[in-house]
Amino acid sequence: MNEIIEQLLKSNTLSTIGLVLDIIGALILVFSGLPSKYIDKRYKRAEPNLMFDNEDTRIKKKIMSNFVDNYNVKYVLWSRFGLILLIVGFSFQVVSNYITP
Repeated sequence: MNEIIEQLLKSNTLSTIGLVLDIIGALILVFSGLPSKYIDKRYKRAEPNLMFDNEDTRIKKKIMSNFVDNYNVKYVLWSRFGLILLIVGFSFQVVSNYITP
């Protein structure tokens, strides 16, 4: 068990682990985009209007609003996870430069 830990703490192994985490994080960010505090509301044209919308239109707008909210939350979580992987990967690479073989 100690041999495995010693091998993982070597400079080149730590750098390789960091590089792999960076690649995975970058791929996740390519597909999900950068994290943003602004949720995409392009499909939420307006809240249901009780005066001018009939019942079907209000229901459709509510369903679309819930769908867009769930869709956006998923992408925000994936983009944050990708960014965390990038930060951890770069940290591993920086730490590996200061470890003496």
